[in-house]
Amino acid sequence: MTFTNLAPFNQKLRDSGKTLTERQFMLMLRKVGLELLSGIVFRTRVKTGRARGNWQVSINNPITTETENVDTAGSSTISSGGSVIATLSNMTLAQIEKIFITNNVKYITMLEEMDGMVNLTLARIGTIF
Repeated sequence: MTFTNLAPFNQKLRDSGKTLTERQFMLMLRKVGLELLSGIVFRTRVKTGRARGNWQVSINNPITTETENVDTAGSSTISSGGSVIATLSNMTLAQIEKIFITNNVKYITMLEEMDGMVNLTLARIGTIF
């Protein structure tokens, strides 16, 4: 799947890092991560809550399995992912290669193609930070 807004978003994030201290950048990274997660989760359409409940956050390595989570409201998914994002406060920038927000339900690509929850969120967050 191609996310058209990902490359410009990542570049903007890297450029921001050039003017901030590491502490400031890490704080911004946590805020951006939580905003991305929240935006993606809330933009994910709900029929059973399975797609919304399968957004997972990881650091440096993507999660490649589905969960059994069903989350129609999205709050427990955001809470769980937010806990992972919070661990960034115990890390240095050198320890972080990538932050992944993944969803491995079989039909997530179809939902993204129809609704654009990831691309729209990247575009929105890119205008804020």
